[in-house]
Amino acid sequence: MRYSVLRSSGATLLLLHSALSASIRGFDSNSPVVPGENDLVVELIWQFDPANLADGITKLQWVPGSERVISSHKSGLIRMHESILSEAEDYVTLINMMPDVNSDGDHGLLSFQFHPDFENGQNFAYAMYTGNPKDVSLLPNNDVVAPIREWGEDFAGLYEWPQDKCPDLGDDNLNGSVCEKVYYIDRLIVDLDGEVPAMTKDITLFSGVCGSSSTHGPGTILQIGEDIVFSMGDGSQYDAFDPGFADKDGCFVPDGGADQGIFRSQREDFPNGKVFKIPKEFLDSEEPITMDDLIMISRGNRQPYNMFYHEENDVLYIADVGFGDWGTTERLFLAPNVSTIVESDPFNWGWPCLEGMYSTAEDHFLGNYNPFDGPSEKLRAAYLEDQGLNTCDGVYEAVAAIVGGETPSAVADPKFREPIFEYRNDVLDPDYPTMCVMSNAAVTSVFVYEGEAMPEEFRGKLMFADHVKKCVWYFDNDENGNPDTLSRPHILIANVDVIDMQIAPDGTIYFVDYMAARVFRMFEYGKGVAEGVETPPPTTAPTAAPFALPEIIDEANMCFDGRNMPELKWERNDDGSYTTELTIGAVTYETSQGITRTRGFNGMIPAPIMRLKACNTYHVKFYNEMEEWPEGFDGNGAVNAMKDPNLSSLHLHGMHISGMPPGDDVLQIVEPGEMHEYVYTIPCDHISGTHLYHTHHHGSTALQTDAGAAGIIIIESNAREASDMPLDIQSMPEQYLTIQEFDPIKTSLYALEARDRLYITEATTPYTMINGCEEPVLTLEQGQWTRLRMMNIGHEYNSLLTILPMEEDEEPCQMGLLAKDGVWVAEVPRELPGNAIFLSVSSRVDVAIKCPIEGLKHSILMKQIARVGVETGTPVATIEIVESARPADPDLTPWAPCRPYYLMDRQPESNVGESFTLEVRDGLNTEYFTSADNYIREMDLDVWEAWRVSATDLHPFHIHINHMQFGEVTEENQWNDIPDWNQPGDWIDTLSAPGAVPINLHPEKYTGAMVMHCHIAQHADMGILGIVLINGEGDDGTGDGAITDYGTCEEMIPDSTPYNTAAVKVPGVVQAEEFDIGGEGIGYHNINIDRNTGNAMRATEAVEVDTDGTTTWVSYIREGEWLQYSIDIEEKGFYDVVLNIASDGVPEGINISLWLDAKNECPAPGSMEGNLQKVFDPDYEGTGSPNIFESYNVEGYIELPAGEHTLMLCFEGSDGGFNFDSLAIEFCGITENACLERKLIEKNQITISYEGEILK
Repeated sequence: MRYSVLRSSGATLLLLHSALSASIRGFDSNSPVVPGENDLVVELIWQFDPANLADGITKLQWVPGSERVISSHKSGLIRMHESILSEAEDYVTLINMMPDVNSDGDHGLLSFQFHPDFENGQNFAYAMYTGNPKDVSLLPNNDVVAPIREWGEDFAGLYEWPQDKCPDLGDDNLNGSVCEKVYYIDRLIVDLDGEVPAMTKDITLFSGVCGSSSTHGPGTILQIGEDIVFSMGDGSQYDAFDPGFADKDGCFVPDGGADQGIFRSQREDFPNGKVFKIPKEFLDSEEPITMDDLIMISRGNRQPYNMFYHEENDVLYIADVGFGDWGTTERLFLAPNVSTIVESDPFNWGWPCLEGMYSTAEDHFLGNYNPFDGPSEKLRAAYLEDQGLNTCDGVYEAVAAIVGGETPSAVADPKFREPIFEYRNDVLDPDYPTMCVMSNAAVTSVFVYEGEAMPEEFRGKLMFADHVKKCVWYFDNDENGNPDTLSRPHILIANVDVIDMQIAPDGTIYFVDYMAARVFRMFEYGKGVAEGVETPPPTTAPTAAPFALPEIIDEANMCFDGRNMPELKWERNDDGSYTTELTIGAVTYETSQGITRTRGFNGMIPAPIMRLKACNTYHVKFYNEMEEWPEGFDGNGAVNAMKDPNLSSLHLHGMHISGMPPGDDVLQIVEPGEMHEYVYTIPCDHISGTHLYHTHHHGSTALQTDAGAAGIIIIESNAREASDMPLDIQSMPEQYLTIQEFDPIKTSLYALEARDRLYITEATTPYTMINGCEEPVLTLEQGQWTRLRMMNIGHEYNSLLTILPMEEDEEPCQMGLLAKDGVWVAEVPRELPGNAIFLSVSSRVDVAIKCPIEGLKHSILMKQIARVGVETGTPVATIEIVESARPADPDLTPWAPCRPYYLMDRQPESNVGESFTLEVRDGLNTEYFTSADNYIREMDLDVWEAWRVSATDLHPFHIHINHMQFGEVTEENQWNDIPDWNQPGDWIDTLSAPGAVPINLHPEKYTGAMVMHCHIAQHADMGILGIVLINGEGDDGTGDGAITDYGTCEEMIPDSTPYNTAAVKVPGVVQAEEFDIGGEGIGYHNINIDRNTGNAMRATEAVEVDTDGTTTWVSYIREGEWLQYSIDIEEKGFYDVVLNIASDGVPEGINISLWLDAKNECPAPGSMEGNLQKVFDPDYEGTGSPNIFESYNVEGYIELPAGEHTLMLCFEGSDGGFNFDSLAIEFCGITENACLERKLIEKNQITISYEGEILK
């Protein structure tokens, strides 16, 4: 297909360029997106290094009465620029508080504020931060935790871990989740006019909040009149239900009641989860102040990260980050008349008794209340009831009155107020339904614009920003000029992680973009900083330089039958290894939404199946064929960016192989026009399974993999594993489901950021294809088991897949789980309630399915978990049940698979190392990828580690080389949509589950780099990726795959046995269907296909056997298959071989080899031992029909010894092209010359005397 077909159409990328009319200036990568037609300018001001933790900016503020600008940084730095127009690096560090600041997780130096009377000589500022306890003896529960912490007299030494990470003390601190932190407000002396401008610490003014979590820390500190107001999070655990841990938390107050931890937010005797006012008379206090000196404005906050005071209306807006397990968890609150509050009578926002009043934001807009519907709310309510506590009764009664429209009871808290707005998993702006719809949320900024530098439509508008959704919205005002939060907000700007918004003296809005470590501003042409300056008219995105398009761009080969997917062709080398060629290049394809140009492997979407076997070596010549396309954006020095659109690399996802060169080294860069040869040595104990391969260059993975460059890997059963496997599981026919989710808008944005000229599409909404088809139809044979091998490439969301009848009240198909992420579950098959399957963004799931009713259609439905507005599954495929002429299969034989050493459960004698806690959120433990030699952790080979991994519900976590094993499974780390999917002992390579998940990790066999990352590809490209270094004496990528420990599998592989109890007599005829007994890997090797019919003979075996009533034969012979026969040779000598075969055409001719006494696999072609004969006839044209059998005389002779042996036929180039009936082996002589003489006699060319003399 030529490009002109696409060029003439309104492709999404082109539409995206023209629709976004704001002028975007100065951004080299990860550019903001401003939807709609407008006259806005968005301009980058400062760009810091996102990989430098010290640069993480949290707040911006102008020095009162000055052009100087102050920035606070999460790490503990406060810097000053002489002007907002100063260069980013042109600053003075006023104070370095890093030794005092704990920047773990959500913590750090998060806010500062000048003294209200700073301009009149009160040269103070106030810094609010999280720090380690300055005196552990003051911790209320120190007597209990001191022996556990072992901090002794030198407390400070314990807390000097890298990046302020909490040490993992096992259950004593929930694997590193519980570490005491105090929220401080320090008063600083400010001297900006000295020779060296500086701030120095005067006093720690307030230190009342004690928390133990990596989240829910300090919020904002700001000025209201002559006072200071600040907010504090509740300091409770995110990963576990936290009512207060008396045995492990130093912040727990002995005898303080059973409603601590998360419930402290409700209790007025704790400062946690509150908003306070510091009256002016205490701002200059010479002594630290206490909670008694403060005025409590509100309670019932979870993490009031950001606040904004609207002076004109005297209201305080509070942005409170929610827990996130239900429909509306992010909340905006309004506290009125806040400047007049002079005593504590706090508003109650309801946390943790209540998180949201609605199930969705849509319900909020409609006023459809549905409180207390979240699982965590129910859990907390049950706990209070069990403990006999009334902590939440006031909230419960107040909410009941609001919902019921009744007068509140005497128990109801009169100060309870519901949010003015709440949301989480919703499309907030229906004009842009695919923008800003991440599966979770975290409201991180709130702001009211009152200035003259923006268009009139934005003035006086309430704005809020979300850290997860990467978006800023604004509300319209109602007829009274107040924010209309009962109507949908509008997107102001997207693709930005805004945590602070400030207005400059000239009315320009400045935004702090935390994840990108930058500051940018927004204004209208000719206004604000541009007032009086001649500015250009509104422009679209810059037009890329022209380039010569490739003459021809191939149309992708796609939409394959799941029963017979295309496969990579391997060429077997003399040493037994295999070689193939894999290309990545441009292809086009057409869907119901139009044409897309993208990248694909070997011109296909999905890529061809890559079929591999244990104990073999594979050479993949990987060709990058994108040399005709412009190179795009190279990152301009940035490590983490959408960049390098035409650089590539290859990753075999899920494989237990070396990650070092020449193996699965994803850090290898393959340039356009170049070829790199990957060499993969598969260990001899690698279990069978379904895996996947995709591109993996850092910066372009999302643009390539998410847009089509991915395919299935099949690892075939090795003989040791197969000998342990029941025949009915071993012989199941198979179908493949390659599920690919495409999001054209997001991919177009990636292309825009990477300045990619290849990707372009007419599609405008997300869609799913299976095997490259839109809503394909699969056929299954009635009453017979079929194995469905599923591979999912999700763009952003995990999914729930169900297979259900189209007609109500009909009997569904019976299903059982076989394997997850390429590893058999412990008990096969496992029940699948509701025929429901969980698919992470990179899952592979194998299931067995049997459908009882012929003609009853079933739908394959997919529901993206936590996606906005998705309540039910969308049909992505149909299953049709065809009639069967044979009895229904019985239930599958229960099977507990043996485990190779690398997948064994941890044993009592196993080496066990340190435990480790990992949060996959803002980087890995807040650290972003910087380089290949910056290791996030080092591990020792063959030493088990217990990890506790959190936030994988939002960031599915994948590790290379090794699998992870689930530890304890609780309600907190199960999905509501599919409870009990996760089971203790399950092995996975991609972890995605709510809460904190304990896993066991066993680095086995392979040393060197082990890459791990969020498998939302764009997140990994942007730096949520790290490398673990595995040390020890092992395979560094040059090993041979040999093993010495067979795990729980038998070391000895049984021999095959004759079909008819006795070996076939030779001379004689070997019937094809009478192959040896023993099953897969022992009597034969078969690639199971689903023919929707059974075997005419050998019904329990996988080998396809057919008959016409007279002749019985082996059919559907595929490349790589083999059959073994026990033979009893009458005498030593040379033999003729005649094949009886049928074919209507074999494109590649015949390629068969015959081997004597081979075992478990076909020997290397170059091997001499047992090599009887190679039958290679590329000109063979067949017999004209697959049912017309003719003799095929094999040239030459085979030499056989006398006695009982085995004969193996290896089919090396067939691909289903012929059927095999029999093999005749006839004696021709004890020497080769004798055979030649016999042949000549048969052709009447010579006569022989009685004495054996050749006469003529």
